[in-house]
Amino acid sequence: MLEYEELKMHFKKLVLVVLSLFLFSSDLFGLDDICKNNGLVVLNSDFKHLWYIKNDITCTIWKKNKLITISEGDTLSIYSDSNCKNKSCELPENVTIYEHFRAFDTNNNCRIKLYSRCNLSDM
Repeated sequence: MLEYEELKMHFKKLVLVVLSLFLFSSDLFGLDDICKNNGLVVLNSDFKHLWYIKNDITCTIWKKNKLITISEGDTLSIYSDSNCKNKSCELPENVTIYEHFRAFDTNNNCRIKLYSRCNLSDM
């Protein structure tokens, strides 16, 4: 049976290995965000045209079945009217838009669909 000090030493080594794997997992296992460089492509799959304000710039039409690209750090608000006064849906505030949308890209092709009321799915 191992002595207490030996167990303590093995535990410390195990903790270091686990921390190393956690910190460098993206390098070791290729888990880098493949969408980070070019962004996420989002298709308006709603039944109607929408409008959006991206990065606090102008109110822009988002025609149905058309694409926009969301990059890390972008802000986005989606509206049902051409004056960008009536929000079409509320997006979560505790994560970035990119992180929220990226979570739905289950096949890692950087493409998702937006349906009515901001329901999202992989494309």
